[in-house]
Amino acid sequence: MKKQTVSYRGKPIRVAVDYPVRKKICQCCGKKGLTSLHHWSYEYPVKEIRKCPILVLQNTTELCFLCHDKANTLRKYYEIDKATIDRLDSLILTSTL
Repeated sequence: MKKQTVSYRGKPIRVAVDYPVRKKICQCCGKKGLTSLHHWSYEYPVKEIRKCPILVLQNTTELCFLCHDKANTLRKYYEIDKATIDRLDSLILTSTL
């Protein structure tokens, strides 16, 4: 398994998975190139993520930087619970922000 770095609350977290964490395609607009993982919610403290790094991949969507900025704005204005996250994931996969 290859260790990959994912940012969580501004902290780098190393996670070992046997697949690429990023496919370099925005799940919102389809743009290819540099992307980042957007966390719709931060359910765990960084300390817990460091103990179980695979948790860092929960509630994420791969986005280009423009779509990531838009998603961050959405997250700031809405309180997100698990049902909302599922709806937002569905929305992102079927349309653009």
